[in-house]
Amino acid sequence: MTKFSKLMIFPLLAAAFAFCSCSDDDDWSAGKQTNAEGINVYLPTSEGASMTLSPSDKSFTINVARSSASGELTVPLKTANANGYDKDGKSLFTVPESVTFANGEKEKTITVECSDNMEMFKTYRLTISVPEEYTLAYADSVENLPRKELNIIKEDYKSFATGTYYSDFWADDDGTPYEESATLEYSEIKKMYRFSNVVTGETFTFSVDEDNKIVFGDSKYSTGYIHPSYGNIYISPSEDDEYTSYYDPDTKTFYFGWEYTVSAGSFGDYYEWFKVAE
Repeated sequence: MTKFSKLMIFPLLAAAFAFCSCSDDDDWSAGKQTNAEGINVYLPTSEGASMTLSPSDKSFTINVARSSASGELTVPLKTANANGYDKDGKSLFTVPESVTFANGEKEKTITVECSDNMEMFKTYRLTISVPEEYTLAYADSVENLPRKELNIIKEDYKSFATGTYYSDFWADDDGTPYEESATLEYSEIKKMYRFSNVVTGETFTFSVDEDNKIVFGDSKYSTGYIHPSYGNIYISPSEDDEYTSYYDPDTKTFYFGWEYTVSAGSFGDYYEWFKVAE
């Protein structure tokens, strides 16, 4: 019997997951006819949309591309700033008004300037797009999209230690703990450690007190795993004394006692741990 079959849930809640519905009230509508010349300018999605800046960074770059390199072409750029404003209402980001491709060029790099008034550890959302008259209504690739929604954050987390991360919850059927190489990060400003995207996508922060007890930054984290029947699986610091979270300086190992839950109930408590490489 697998751990998933041991979920403690209410029968009616469990049954509720068997039903799903799709809305007929979709917002989709056919795209307008665009340019007759076949021009297609886009922002490659393969580069990712997360921009992590250091405290001293004042800019970042992204690429704008076109399908054909024939002829010189100047393309205006549009922006939508969701929350990137300072207290005076001025934008924290300066995006070039246009990009010019020389004859023979298929890709250009633009620089986005960042204000010194950006707050540390705050995620800003900025969308850069190409007017539809420079795009095709139906792109030939998911990478040929005329807009990019950026998540921009300034932080000081740096690599602190490398080692092996283990998990009992995600163990093999024979009980062998899951393991993978991982990097532990540390923020000098926050005095906090962080793991990013370990195991199934867990990202969590913590500190270690003078008694080597681990204190987590939040009370609940997503594992990044979606169970086919019960939805998102979350981890929370265990309240069971048998699963205390702590650091062992003798073995250079961090132990994390987690309770694994979904909205319908709990899978129970398990340990994950990180052993620093020698």
